[in-house]
Amino acid sequence: MKLFFRKFASSFQKLALILLLISAIGTAQGQTYDITISGSGKIIITDFITDFIVAFNTQQGTSYTSGDFPYTTTELNITIEGDVTEIDDMMFSPFNRLLSITLPSSLTTIGMSAFENCSALESITIPANVTTIVNSAFYGCTGLTSVTFDSPSKLESIEYNVFYGCTELTSITIPENVITIDNKAFYGCSKLTTITFSSPSKLEHIKGEAFYGCTGLKSITFPNSLKIIDIGTFYDCTGLTSVTLPEGLTEIRDNAFNACTGLTSITIPSSVTQIGDAIFHACEGLTSVTLSNGLTSIGNEAFMGCSSLESITIPDGVTSIGDAAFWDCSSLGTITILVEDPTTLTLGTGVFYGINAGCVLIVPDGSKSAYNTSWSSVISNFGAVYEKSELGTEAYIVPGSLPTDGQLINKDGSGGGYETMKNGYSVSFANVSDASKQYKIIYEIKNTKGRTIYKKEEVVCKNDLKGGDVFTKEYNLRPSGNGIGTIVLTIKDMKGKVIASDSRTFEVEGIPPRIISVKKKK
Repeated sequence: MKLFFRKFASSFQKLALILLLISAIGTAQGQTYDITISGSGKIIITDFITDFIVAFNTQQGTSYTSGDFPYTTTELNITIEGDVTEIDDMMFSPFNRLLSITLPSSLTTIGMSAFENCSALESITIPANVTTIVNSAFYGCTGLTSVTFDSPSKLESIEYNVFYGCTELTSITIPENVITIDNKAFYGCSKLTTITFSSPSKLEHIKGEAFYGCTGLKSITFPNSLKIIDIGTFYDCTGLTSVTLPEGLTEIRDNAFNACTGLTSITIPSSVTQIGDAIFHACEGLTSVTLSNGLTSIGNEAFMGCSSLESITIPDGVTSIGDAAFWDCSSLGTITILVEDPTTLTLGTGVFYGINAGCVLIVPDGSKSAYNTSWSSVISNFGAVYEKSELGTEAYIVPGSLPTDGQLINKDGSGGGYETMKNGYSVSFANVSDASKQYKIIYEIKNTKGRTIYKKEEVVCKNDLKGGDVFTKEYNLRPSGNGIGTIVLTIKDMKGKVIASDSRTFEVEGIPPRIISVKKKK
C-alpha cells in the first residue's frame, strides 16, 4: 500500500512545498510506515482528527493529512528534509511507536515536549545548527540509549527536564558551547554511566537536581570552566565513586552530593569558599575529605552520617561550622583544626555529636588551653586534645581506639552462649610528612603468663590509605573459659625502633580470648 499526498502553494504565495510519502510495510495489524517530510519553516500538528488521521502543516500554512494509519500504535520511521528550522511543541509526543527520526541540518529549534514519551525511540542525532532544545523535549523517552550532537554544535543550554527519565541512556557528551545544564535535565537517568564534556568546554552552571538519581554514574571529571554545582545536582547517585572538582569552581550548593553512598574521597578546591548544607550528608563510603585554604564556612549537616570518614583537617580560614556538620561520623579518629584562635570559629549545635568516642582533636601549638575554654561544651565529644607538636611527626596510636582497660566480657544469658567483644585499633598518619615511609604495626594478644596466643603484623604507609590519615583494624574476640587477656599494640619504623606502644588488659569468662574473625576496614 502506498499513499501519496501533495499540496502546492499558489505561485504568488511564497509558501513551502510539503511532501508526505507514506510506505506501509507488513500486514494491517503489524505495519511499519516510513514517512518523509520535506519543506521549510516550522512544522506543527494542526489536528488529531481521529486515532488514525493526523494533519501537519508548516509555518507558512501549507498542509497535508497523513492518511489512514493508527499513529498511536503503528511503528514509524520519519525523515525530515529541506529547510525545516523548527519542530513545534509536542510535535511527536503522541507517536509512542516512533522508532527513528532523521533531522535536517537546517534545524535550529526543538520545541517543548516535542518527543515526550516517545518510548520506542532508541537514538537521536541533534544537528549542529540547533541552538535551542526546549523544556522536556525528550522527557520519558524510556527506550532512548544514544544521543549524539553533531559537531561543532551551537547548542548553549540543555533545558529543564530535557532528558528526564531516559532510563536506558548510558552515556552523554555535552557539547563545548553549552553554558548551562538546567534543572532536572537528566533526572532519573539510572543507567547513565559516563558524562563527557567536549573540550574546550564553556560550561559554567549545573543547576538543581540535574543528575538526581543517576545511580549508574561511576565517575565524573568537570571542566575547568565550571563555576556552580547547584542544589541536589547529584543527589542519590549511589554508584558515584570518583568526583574531580576543578580549580575555579566557586560554589557547591546544598545537597549537591547527598546520599552518594559510593563516593570514597573528595578534594574541595581552594576557589570554593562555602560548603552548603548537607552537601555530603549520608555519604557512608566517604573515607577521605580534603578541604582547601580558601574555605570560610561549612554548612549545616554537611558531613552528617559519613560513617566511614576517618579524619579531617579544618583550614585556618574557616569561621563557622554549621549545626550537626559531623553528626554521626562514627569513624572519625582525628580532627585537626588549623584555626589558632577558637573564638573566631563559630560552632552550631551538635557539630561533633556521635563521632568516635576516642576521636583526637589536634589544635595549633599554644592553643589547647584556649580550645578547652572556648569549646568547653563540646570537648567532651573527644577522647583527647593535643597540640600538634605533642604528637610529633610519626604515626601514633589514636587514643581511645583500643578497648577499655579492665573490660569484662560476660555470658550473654541466652542459654550458655558468649558475647563477642568488638575491639581493634586505629593508627593515625596525620602528622607523617613522608607519605611513602613505612611503619610496622604489631597487634598481640597474650595470656596471663605473658605468652603470645595471637599476633598480627601490618606494614603500612600513608600512601596506602588513599588520601586518608587513619589505618583501622577491627577484631571480634569470643571467650571460651575463665582468664585475663592482654592486648599489646606497638608501632615500629622499618629499622625496628619503637615509635609508640600501648596495652590493655581485660577479664573474660573463659581462657584468654581467641580470634574468630578478622575484618580489615582500611
